[in-house]
Amino acid sequence: MKKRGFTLVEIMIVVAIIIILVSIAIAAGVSAKKVARDNQRKTDILLIQVKLESYMAQYGVYPTSLDVGSDSLISKGIISTSVLPHDPSTKADYKYVPLEFSGGTCGASYHLGAELENDTKVTSAVPTTGLTTCAGGTDFPFTNKTYDVTSPDSFVH
Repeated sequence: MKKRGFTLVEIMIVVAIIIILVSIAIAAGVSAKKVARDNQRKTDILLIQVKLESYMAQYGVYPTSLDVGSDSLISKGIISTSVLPHDPSTKADYKYVPLEFSGGTCGASYHLGAELENDTKVTSAVPTTGLTTCAGGTDFPFTNKTYDVTSPDSFVH
């Protein structure tokens, strides 16, 4: 009489296959979350751009800050503190740098951006020939994987 059942080798093969499938599913889930957060960042940038253009239409320049100071989007009532978006992963503010023409008025243009998690560099920035940061400030610290927009020429549609 033969005993029925699985051998140890058969059980180990099934367990190995299950582990491989689970690890593939986990990797796909992590990747999908990164893509979703990057898409949220791009949507947030678009919302901020719309609010910046509204500010420009009312005041003739772009604000020196999104949320701090007397000439920010929040202080002028263009957007509320609770609506101003932040990075979905770190909850940090998006990078905003007002620009000026050499010796001109601060707020002639701006850089607005977010650092992405995906491996692809995505940017819609246009060259800012003749523009510098206001009051000798620093520009973006991002070196790769950024979503960087400037205005008015690169308004994202």
